[in-house]
Amino acid sequence: MEEFAQLLRSDIRFDHDIWYFDINDEEMKQLKNEQSIRRVPIHPTVKSLGFLEYVEAVAPMPTQRIFPQLEPGGPDKKLGFYFSKWFSRYRQDVGIYERGLDYHSLRHSVTTKLFSMSVEEYLIDELTGHAGGGISRRKYKADGEIPLSALYGAICKIEWPEVSFGKKLQLKTA
Repeated sequence: MEEFAQLLRSDIRFDHDIWYFDINDEEMKQLKNEQSIRRVPIHPTVKSLGFLEYVEAVAPMPTQRIFPQLEPGGPDKKLGFYFSKWFSRYRQDVGIYERGLDYHSLRHSVTTKLFSMSVEEYLIDELTGHAGGGISRRKYKADGEIPLSALYGAICKIEWPEVSFGKKLQLKTA
């Protein structure tokens, strides 16, 4: 969660016709480890909901955070601290709360979806920021970056047909 809470406008990038999150440790951002540095393509559904327009509206300058309303909290002053608490309350309010499941469970769900769609483990590891240890992973990393198109193909396999994503994001202005 903290990786996304820290994102700046400059971390939303475009290359080879693919929009992606550039998860990095630039500009004093903190990551768990070296393999956390990665590129994560933006899912087409997220784009269709107006995410890129949202980014333009809330962070017109490259050094601005794309989630400016997040404030540091907790003993380690993480930007995701208060969001995590809000997300739990929100899930309770809408009736989808389950004890023991939290925001991190979404990451687990994505990994499960990718495995169920027969996505190669080295791609899943790259998307989720895990080290991985398979021969394919070591081979790709030895030869250079995993192609963004391969990562995008994997992301596009994620579907939640049971969830309706029918309308664009609406920006609230002060």
